[in-house]
Amino acid sequence: MAGIRTRKRGKTWSYSFEAGTINGKRKVIEKGGFATQDEAFDAGVDAYSAWKHGCIGVTAKKTLLSDFFDQWVHTICPTRVRDSTLRLYDAQIRNHITPHLGHIALQDLTPLMVDQWASHLMKTDNLSYASARTTLSILQAGLKYAVYPAGIIRSNPAQYISIPAKAAKKVIKRTIISPERLDALLETYPPGTMLYVPILLFYHTGMRIGETLGLRWSNVDFQSETITVDHQLLYVPRLHGYYLRPPKTATSSRTIRIDEQLLAELAAWKIMQACNATIFKNNFTYNFIDDDGRVLCGSSGLQSRYPELDFVCTYEAGKFIRPSRVSNMLRREGLNSHSFRHTHATTLIEHGAPAKGIAGRLGHASVNITEQVYMHNTATLQDRTEQIFEATLRRQKDDDVDKT
Repeated sequence: MAGIRTRKRGKTWSYSFEAGTINGKRKVIEKGGFATQDEAFDAGVDAYSAWKHGCIGVTAKKTLLSDFFDQWVHTICPTRVRDSTLRLYDAQIRNHITPHLGHIALQDLTPLMVDQWASHLMKTDNLSYASARTTLSILQAGLKYAVYPAGIIRSNPAQYISIPAKAAKKVIKRTIISPERLDALLETYPPGTMLYVPILLFYHTGMRIGETLGLRWSNVDFQSETITVDHQLLYVPRLHGYYLRPPKTATSSRTIRIDEQLLAELAAWKIMQACNATIFKNNFTYNFIDDDGRVLCGSSGLQSRYPELDFVCTYEAGKFIRPSRVSNMLRREGLNSHSFRHTHATTLIEHGAPAKGIAGRLGHASVNITEQVYMHNTATLQDRTEQIFEATLRRQKDDDVDKT
């Protein structure tokens, strides 16, 4: 084929061909290491054909998987996925993909390597079955982009790999927070401390952590006794800051009716916040938002430049509360924000609330998610089911007596 050149270097052969010009300079694609001239020529023909069909990444230089995924997650993914999804991608790549596969050249990665990694992922990294599947799907997505449009490799070595079906599936323990446990938590974190209001909101509404910490007083209607969820507070890694973003899904935007106890607690905290602003004076921190949705902190002097954010959940001195801070403190208690969310849903279903109503309250896209994830087969549910069955038997017996 015209344009394919071969030459011997030491004991091996290499091929090369011109791939046009970039900024007025000739670009030459070259690769060596072939045992014979024929092997080098045949490989050159394949590379030339791939380049002609748009595989712009064909190059003599190999790309480490760690370098490729670093570029992919920070330059390509931000334009295609939500910020919350981007955080997941970034974490899984850093923690579970790069440490095991990052040293391998993308062009050298084989299906067998990926399969061995996937088979041991749960054991070596202590992941749940679901997390392992998610991590594998991220690897598959990145390698798919490496095939097209990047054109660095010709096929996806992870395309047909799966987490072994026989792998032990970890059952995530979902804690039900009893009223006694709640009282103990609130005694540890009394009114005025940074966890008091978030704990109450978690327990009484089932809201997600980002929704709770992104809640503003303008979202709380004391007259209609409702909370409107229209934003969440998220850390965006690529922008290195906290931002107010739309809720997780379209159905996550919702209005929740709240009880009188929570309303009273919120009203008291709102008054305390105003008092703290007076007490701390120049040391009080205000929260603002810029045009991009980034949350800023500073003195009241920033009011002339940015709109102020009236966050419900703040420190005593006014600064907004970071989700990571709440997560770390709850972890020390053996809990997380989903423990409260799960408790909220389970409590409602045990007391006869309809699944559709619970799904709407939690912001789920379907009733199936609510039933599968949050509704345990608790002893209370077993008792209620048995009571319904016994009542059915009694009615049937009474009907038979009436017929005779």
